[in-house]
This record gives sequence, C-alpha cells and structure tokens, in this order.
Amino acid sequence: MGALAQKVIGAGITGATAAGSAMATVQAPYDFQASTYPVINTNATITLPAILGKKWLVSMITGSLQAKAVTAGLSAMFVIDNGTIVFQVELGVPGVLGTTDRISLSGVAFISFAANTPMIIQVNAGGANIQSTANVGAYLI
Repeated sequence: MGALAQKVIGAGITGATAAGSAMATVQAPYDFQASTYPVINTNATITLPAILGKKWLVSMITGSLQAKAVTAGLSAMFVIDNGTIVFQVELGVPGVLGTTDRISLSGVAFISFAANTPMIIQVNAGGANIQSTANVGAYLI
C-alpha cells in the first residue's frame, strides 16, 4: 500500500467512482508500524529500513520518558533521516518516582529525503533509572 492509499466505506452510487460516492474514506493501514520499550537506561530506537526505490512517509510518532526512581531526567525524541536530524523535541521528568513526559504526533508527514535510505525514531533514555519508549507508523511512497 502507498502513502496515499485509502479504503472506501459504504456501497457507493451506481455510475460514480467508488471514492467519490463512498460514505467515507479512511487512511489505509501503515506499511510499517513498530513499538519499543527497552530496558531502563537504554535509548528507545526504531529503524525503518532502506527499501529499494521507495521513500518513507512517517505519519505517526510517539515517545515517552518515565522516572523509575527518584531521579530527574532530560532527553529528546528525534526523527533522523539518513543520518540527519529532521525533527527534535525535548522531554523531561522531575525527580519524582513514576512521573512521565510524553509526546504524540499524528497526521504528520516526515518524508525521506531520498529513496533507498533508512529513517530512525529515537528517544534517548536521559539519565539513570529512566525508561524511554517509542512508537512509529509509516507508509512507503
């Protein structure tokens, strides 16, 4: 499925195009979807592999930090395209056990600069006793 693929919901009207007569259209499922919840003090990293003749369109990303002890942490979530940081947002947790900082972006369009290159979503652990997580949904175009 491509980045702009849609599914048609509804019977449609005779003589009209399916998309034009549908009750609704919805985005097709992602070509790539992954989550990571690594051990404490480890960066949460997801790599979208290089695919011959294709680019990635990252449409959804989330990241979080959680304090697993009374330790403050400051970190960031990155979208990296072929070694270049194309998006960065700061995350931080105070020195309070169980506190969490999250970011969730949907409907975004981070597109690979070129075909045949990997993209990486990474949330740095940010300090001792900090749990990081990352999630991504992407299409091939």
